[in-house]
Amino acid sequence: MHLLFHEDGTYDVTDKKTGEAFQRLGIYEDTGDVGNEYMFKEAKGYSAITTKGIPAEFTLLERSALRTVLEFKHTLTIPVSADERLDVERHKLIWHKERDAGRANEMTAISLRTVVTLEKGWEPISRLGQLYNQLLIGMASSELVFEFLDERPSVIESPNPIKLSSIKGHIDFEEVEFSYDGKRKALNGVSLTIKAGETTAVGERQLLSFARALLADPKILILDEATASIDTETEV
Repeated sequence: MHLLFHEDGTYDVTDKKTGEAFQRLGIYEDTGDVGNEYMFKEAKGYSAITTKGIPAEFTLLERSALRTVLEFKHTLTIPVSADERLDVERHKLIWHKERDAGRANEMTAISLRTVVTLEKGWEPISRLGQLYNQLLIGMASSELVFEFLDERPSVIESPNPIKLSSIKGHIDFEEVEFSYDGKRKALNGVSLTIKAGETTAVGERQLLSFARALLADPKILILDEATASIDTETEV
């Protein structure tokens, strides 16, 4: 790719392989907007103010065999705002497409700064960087997996567990109690009936989780829509 810069900051781009060219790119344009916060409406009877033909100030920031960075600046003089008619039309609730407001006579100067970076052979380097990042992420993840596998479980299974027979029909929980450490109860007096083919509703699972959290009596309890799936009567 070949770039040719002109005095006003515009540039021509030419594809060296195909010969396809695009000329006079990079023109900045300012037009009056008398619309609202959502819709653009250009002021009638006013020409766009552009950087075309305005000399730019060029600065070469970096140059090497693989990378060149060029900066150029413009000073553009534009109206400070729309004219006073815009406020009147806004107060009268005139639709933006029917507004006749124009641009103010008072002018102000603004500075435009453009930085163009050209890099040679960047795509292969970028791919290597992406592969390296993926490798680092994979290494970090594998370390966490091995740390987890090396941890001793906090809940030790009984050496002689009770084997459950095949479950058929419905399930009845009557005054179920459970504790992780034998001291503080995570479940206390929970009764629940599940008929064959049924599953617990989301609201029921929320109530169980909520009850377990209250039984733990934590110093800090953070709830995020803890009763979102519970019926209104129960929630109140």
